Amino acid sequence: MDAIELVADGDAVISVLSKMTYLSYQSTSFVLIMNKPSLRNWLIDRPSASPESLIVLCLRERGVLSASQITRITGLARSTVSTALNGLRKSGMVIESSTHHDGIRGIGRPATTLTLNPAAGTCIGIHLGLDEMRCVVADVSHSVITEQTIPMGLDYQPQQAAQLAKSAIAQSYEENGLPMAGLLGVGVSVSGPVSREGVVQRASIVPTWAGVNIR
Repeated sequence: MDAIELVADGDAVISVLSKMTYLSYQSTSFVLIMNKPSLRNWLIDRPSASPESLIVLCLRERGVLSASQITRITGLARSTVSTALNGLRKSGMVIESSTHHDGIRGIGRPATTLTLNPAAGTCIGIHLGLDEMRCVVADVSHSVITEQTIPMGLDYQPQQAAQLAKSAIAQSYEENGLPMAGLLGVGVSVSGPVSREGVVQRASIVPTWAGVNIR
């Protein structure tokens, strides 16, 4: 799997697939591990202003929109929006919604509305805390499916944490009937700087993680 470093200072947000699931912490570094190359293309490798990225961002923030609303909000040409939406539909990332905003209703046939597909996949967020780990599983539509807090001893070892996180995640997926094949990406947060290769440079909260490659 590929990875990219996302670093933030102060009040920060762990970003998993363009902030589809989130955890807020102070002075935290993030490593985002992508499991779907097509999504990586839209959300990371392509310019941030790519049509697909803008549309996904728009739907993530606003929930349900018509194609004309997406065109107006993003400022993209109608033909560009149409082409991008066709690709997002084929990938299963975007689906038609039965929900209509008041502003969409009018004379004649209601406009078709679109939303991110909750079934498009799942995301995992893991935060390495002082004496605990938090593991969150969420779907693409922002809904948190399950959240676990795993008690840990002070100065816990990376190997121990990795095994416990793996077991907790496997249990969460099994209990909720989620296919592991639907995992889109994992975001890992740790207090301290992380290199572009994913190596923890130093970690004030969990010093035993210094020098560890999170990927």
